[in-house]
Amino acid sequence: MAGSTSVEPFAELLAEEYMSNHSESHIYVQGGGSTAGIEAAISGAANIGMSSRNLTEAEKKLTQSPLQKMPLPSSSILRTR
Repeated sequence: MAGSTSVEPFAELLAEEYMSNHSESHIYVQGGGSTAGIEAAISGAANIGMSSRNLTEAEKKLTQSPLQKMPLPSSSILRTR
């Protein structure tokens, strides 16, 4: 997971909880900002891109993957796999 620094603390908690129940899993959470998260997800550098802003029309056109929003105020998650 990569992207929004405002979503990062929440993502870290989710990752820790998931890994505590799935010991074979390894989830890495990285900040860098919304644009970095969107670019990482689109390029395949991250499986999940976190954004605290809506995607631009140009960004939406760069991926065929469905966009999924998590129920966080003003935050978006772009899942590519």
